[in-house]
Amino acid sequence: STSRGCAASSSGGRTRTRAARAAVTEGLDDAATGLFEALRAWRAATAREQGVPAYVVFHDGYWWLFASYDYCCQGVKSNYRVVVGRSAAITGPYTDRSGQSMISPRDGRALADDPGTPVLAGYGSTYGPGHESVLHDGENWFLVHHWYNPAREWKPGLAGGAELGIRPLDWGADGWPVARGWNPSLPPPPAP
Repeated sequence: STSRGCAASSSGGRTRTRAARAAVTEGLDDAATGLFEALRAWRAATAREQGVPAYVVFHDGYWWLFASYDYCCQGVKSNYRVVVGRSAAITGPYTDRSGQSMISPRDGRALADDPGTPVLAGYGSTYGPGHESVLHDGENWFLVHHWYNPAREWKPGLAGGAELGIRPLDWGADGWPVARGWNPSLPPPPAP
């Protein structure tokens, strides 16, 4: 299978954002397609200040949009999580497993009802995994992300030092990816 990827991050400033947009749109006619679905999904997430990065890869005939939603950068108070949607075209539309658009507007839904098929969320002593990238090496796929470790201090008086996570990414029989060792039925970590 072929892998192509692009990351976009609002924390890297305008230069990084422009470079990410250029990488996504390279070789495509922007005038013909308008604003790309992947960028709209990323902008929708960042406008809420509840999601930061987006990452797009090609796998088995689909473009996969990975995004992180919810709250980051609060140590063990973080509830960041990684979700994914897919499209047959890089220009979208990107939908989750249930067919919901990844660019659904904020409409009063609970955060848990936001669009996106879960790939990884907090569990056990792993808090707020997110800000993902996807690495493809031969037949192996990996989800690279950060998470918060309650055994380390985030800030004085707040547990949850940041850690780097690199875990295998498995593509299920239904074609959808999930981080190895995690599934949606695992309970979230205990509240701080």
